[in-house]
Amino acid sequence: MQRSSLLSITPEDKRSVPVTLTLTPQENEMLNKYSESLDSDKSYVAGKILHAFIAQAMKPVATARKARKNGVGKTS
Repeated sequence: MQRSSLLSITPEDKRSVPVTLTLTPQENEMLNKYSESLDSDKSYVAGKILHAFIAQAMKPVATARKARKNGVGKTS
């Protein structure tokens, strides 16, 4: 799949890390429409989506490790 558009997300504070996303034309169009509907900057919206996605993706991993560590969830 061809990736053509670049989007840089600048950090809001010193603890953040700058990210550059390479978007397909379809992804770029969806992001444009979504940011326009929110009346917000495209990089800000993309950063919030990325932040929410990473946080959600990390939750099951942390829960599963804790459950195994405490002996919960083991099958006999």
